[in-house]
Amino acid sequence: MYYREIKVYRAAAIIALLVIIATVFFAVDYLRVDSGKSPIFCISLDKNGDSIDQELYGAFYKVNKYVYIYEEDTSYEIGPWWMDYDKPELNEKNNQHIL
Repeated sequence: MYYREIKVYRAAAIIALLVIIATVFFAVDYLRVDSGKSPIFCISLDKNGDSIDQELYGAFYKVNKYVYIYEEDTSYEIGPWWMDYDKPELNEKNNQHIL
């Protein structure tokens, strides 16, 4: 009986550690995206291979990277994995993204 309790506690500790690590990864990437920098803990799964815009995947979250070539601007959007990839258009008057 004692051995079984140790296994349960060990499994719970491992799961808690993984949740903490995933939360730290998300927090770091969220702060970087919020300040306009590229995320660190994401990988790119480029389907086309020729696109400048990217979909970056992290642990339970997704970052969309939109590049506006003529305006020399890059914007990021962070959300869940099922978030759609919709590139916002640029408002010509005040040079801000329309969502």
